[in-house]
Amino acid sequence: GNDFASLILGQVISGVRAIPTPEQHFHDSMFSVYGQDAIKVTNRLTVGLGLRYELPIYAVEDDGIMAPFDPTRPNPGAGGLPGALVFFGNGPGRSGNFNIFGKYHKSISPRVSIAYEANQKTVLRLGYGLFRSYPNYGDLNNPNALVFAPGFGATPSVASTNSGITPAFLLDEGFPASNVTVPNFDPSLNNGGTVTWINSSANKPALLQSWTLNVQRELPFNILLDAAYVGSHTTGLWAGLENINQVDPKYLILGNLLYADINSPEAAAAGIKAPYSGFSGSVAQALRPFPQYTTIYDFYQPTGFGVYHAFQLRLQKRYTNGLSFLGSYTLSKNIGAVAGNTFGSWFGAGGLGSVNSYDRKIEKSLVSNDRTHILTFSWTYELPFGKGKRFLANVNPVVNQFVGGWQFNAIQSYQSGAPVPVYGGGDIPLFGGGNRPNWVSSEARSSVSMGSFDPAKDVYLNINAFSQPDAFTFGNAPPRLPGVRTPASYGEDFSLFKKFYLKNELRYLELRAEFFNLFNRVVFGYPSSDVNNPATFGFIYYQANTPRVIQFGMKLIF
Repeated sequence: GNDFASLILGQVISGVRAIPTPEQHFHDSMFSVYGQDAIKVTNRLTVGLGLRYELPIYAVEDDGIMAPFDPTRPNPGAGGLPGALVFFGNGPGRSGNFNIFGKYHKSISPRVSIAYEANQKTVLRLGYGLFRSYPNYGDLNNPNALVFAPGFGATPSVASTNSGITPAFLLDEGFPASNVTVPNFDPSLNNGGTVTWINSSANKPALLQSWTLNVQRELPFNILLDAAYVGSHTTGLWAGLENINQVDPKYLILGNLLYADINSPEAAAAGIKAPYSGFSGSVAQALRPFPQYTTIYDFYQPTGFGVYHAFQLRLQKRYTNGLSFLGSYTLSKNIGAVAGNTFGSWFGAGGLGSVNSYDRKIEKSLVSNDRTHILTFSWTYELPFGKGKRFLANVNPVVNQFVGGWQFNAIQSYQSGAPVPVYGGGDIPLFGGGNRPNWVSSEARSSVSMGSFDPAKDVYLNINAFSQPDAFTFGNAPPRLPGVRTPASYGEDFSLFKKFYLKNELRYLELRAEFFNLFNRVVFGYPSSDVNNPATFGFIYYQANTPRVIQFGMKLIF
């Protein structure tokens, strides 16, 4: 009855022994060829043609130490229902397969461009191209992804059967022998647990179509004006919108019965039976497409998409008379359903994606990095005083050390806030991606302006713009609100350089003072936006940028 006494006596209440999975050895390769030609049709018109072909040789595990989920294989431990493990490699009980993702031979990516010189100072450019994007297959070596190789290792455990009155074993006798053998090629091995599916489309790279229309004009004073429309459409992005083991939402009509045990009188009265002999669990679990599993990780699923449109303006002055600058402005819209637009991160893409996998189009919204306006201006100005400059060029060397060698630099950036996500809603027992609230009013932003906003007392969002959906229904709010954004971001970085020349201009001492966030602007972060927590909803609890930083430096150039 005393834990410490049991320790002294070497009496163990429970223990686990690890039989590790053998080390896996993956290899893959990529072959590509690209050709292009520039055709000068006239003195003013040039056409560019390009073609790229890529041949991916996808990951292979040299020894076949892989055991993914096969949705078509009968499961002997689940009454023959489809969905069981398949073991790679050669030998009894194994599939003979080593190739994890199959093959893909269609990565043909043409590109075309047109350049037309309207006059000596104006050029028009038009371009279109296809591009392919491949996921990080190296994540197969992610230590969190060992679900790829069940059966090749094991963790047998033992425990006291009477809460420690009698020990599970004695330390000086060692871990008890177990009847666990590895490898174990039982296709129903992980029943009641987790498996990993290699998506049937995992070999398809994302396809990006990109197009641009660009006008460049040379202005006086060595200034270049560049105006462009840029667009893209991407399909097959690696997201988490698919969950092949989510319960069909048509069963939401069952209400609280979904929580009931499959052997309960309520389930029997509704005519819902266990999917196979020996099944235990809830009605909702029994109604899953693969009720023998709690989670089916679905990595590398090309289910995301994105559309981007932008007007981009650039004004650039080459360095002359001590001055150079680069200003750029972007007006854009980025819509889609990508990894950052779903619940969870990389591992979340293995089954925790869209709210409703049966209706993925509701995940289409502004993406997390959408910024309507982005303005950036950087400049450098060397004061025109001192030796070799416009003013005070003939002063004596002592005076020149004080009036010459001054330079000012700055980077100024201003951008719109990010779209705000909203969370909450009632529980949906479908083993899907959660729920969202109802969006009932366009007045989601509170009436407090940013000029007088005090995060200690003011709320950024209006909770009355949302409501809880009816029980066992999905809310209608989008993943991100189209008209509500986080506070805008402003920032100015400034630096002052002073050069002291030593003998000649090839040797000098440079002193610098640098000010990051010169005006010490405060940029607020995302507001709390979970309607299930009304006490915190709408409040902003953190600063999204760094307070002003000042630093000094000295450098000797020789």
